[in-house]
Amino acid sequence: MRLILNALLSTMATSRVGRISIIGGGVGGCSAAKTISNLLGSAVEVTVYEIGRGPGGRAATRRTREFPGLHVNHGAPTAQIVTEEGRKAIEEAGGEEVKGGHGTLNSLTGEFQEKEEGGCGWLYVGEGGVMGNLAASLIEGTGANVKTKYNSMVRGLERAANGDDGSLSWILRNGAGEILGEADWLVVAGSGVAHPRWTATFGNEPPLVEAAKALGDSKLDSSLKAIASQTASPVIAVFFVLSGSEAQRWLDLPFKVAKIEGNDVLGKVMIQRTGEEGDEVAVVLHSSREFAETNKGVYGSTSSAKRVGGAKSDKGKEDELNAMMLEALAEIPRIPEVPTTCKYGPVLHRWGNAFVVGEGLRRENSLCRDAKVAFCGDYVETDAPLGSIECALLAGKQTGEAIVTEIKGGA
Repeated sequence: MRLILNALLSTMATSRVGRISIIGGGVGGCSAAKTISNLLGSAVEVTVYEIGRGPGGRAATRRTREFPGLHVNHGAPTAQIVTEEGRKAIEEAGGEEVKGGHGTLNSLTGEFQEKEEGGCGWLYVGEGGVMGNLAASLIEGTGANVKTKYNSMVRGLERAANGDDGSLSWILRNGAGEILGEADWLVVAGSGVAHPRWTATFGNEPPLVEAAKALGDSKLDSSLKAIASQTASPVIAVFFVLSGSEAQRWLDLPFKVAKIEGNDVLGKVMIQRTGEEGDEVAVVLHSSREFAETNKGVYGSTSSAKRVGGAKSDKGKEDELNAMMLEALAEIPRIPEVPTTCKYGPVLHRWGNAFVVGEGLRRENSLCRDAKVAFCGDYVETDAPLGSIECALLAGKQTGEAIVTEIKGGA
């Protein structure tokens, strides 16, 4: 059996057996790319399309050319891991375990209650404390057959005949209708192009939903229906960077990540060392779900949704929300005063498609054989909690393995 498999892989290595396009360069998409590359090598071409400037998605890290040493984990400050499989996978991606400084902050008294160690699994960050390094490590661990296209937004999808043999390919288009790429398999690593909330942000129908109408594929339709039933817990993030004595006041606080209790505006506050010497501090605020849902239509003037996707965002409203969140922070006892001028920021960013709520897309519905569509990300069922970085990591792996099985079966 092993000789037969080796012979098959040898044959596949001398000729391309598939082109795979992955929409979304977050942890899930990068995990799928690495899995496929590791199992098939040069026999397959993989292209990852990501709207952001680099990999990571919600686990991306904000950087700026103005301050080269600055990095801010403004989406996921840490990854909570609860399974041994997830722990192995995140350590293979260069994840580093962190301990202490996590708990709850009473917004009325300013008292911090640290969470007991070991009660809910393990906490990890990317190498060097940079969450974006998780996805970057996964991509760097692939071969030359994996290509990345950043600042690329897929606005149109269609399944069309390819060449004279009548075989079908997926065509990916940008907002101008120009072809971004073609693929035999489409991997949706993030539910954006498949979820109705796309319309509220970008105006048109979700690209995969529109494409599915012409296919009449019952399994794909069932998967899209399940995805549509999922909701998200949106978050507005505001972050700023301080240096010198102002930074030290924050570093002297007893927490790194604190869930805020009893506050209508704020849900979480995070403190991160940053700067080339690690002597500066980034403070990241996450709003409550209610605050984010009340204040829709604001994405952040530097966000990918605004910058690449053309989502409309009112700068005046951004400034208003910035002020409201900073005011709510100032009202918490024992919290240092935020100066009127920061080294960087305050900057606002909306996470509207993250933090999934509902039932995960079942494993058996995460791969549609006839349509050649697969799904991975934190919205797909795994042994990890839905909506977590761990879920995205494991979903990418299981979906990548499922596609490889399909390709080998048809080779």
